[in-house]
Amino acid sequence: MTNPKPSVIVPSPDDLLDSKATQVAAGGRGAMTLHRWQKDPDIAFPPPDLTIGGKNFWRRRTIVAWVDWMQARQSAPKPSADVKRVQAKRMSPGKSMTTRGPRDRSD
Repeated sequence: MTNPKPSVIVPSPDDLLDSKATQVAAGGRGAMTLHRWQKDPDIAFPPPDLTIGGKNFWRRRTIVAWVDWMQARQSAPKPSADVKRVQAKRMSPGKSMTTRGPRDRSD
């Protein structure tokens, strides 16, 4: 007796996902959201791997890598409030990089 073939198809990392499948893989977001995410360097959603006849396709591994990258970024430790305060103080608009104090004069 032979074993029946499994009815579940295992997805391959090389599978191409069309726009609708990519939207689902990106959390059910719309096409315009994905377009905005591609333009936003903080989100850096990947461009399509392939365009055929004006239709965009992404490889499954491209989307999986992006999701993994986003999760790693979000789980990275955030700077403490003290670090943020010091950074903000350094960048305060009242101080100029060209301003010299009284002891910095070489006159």
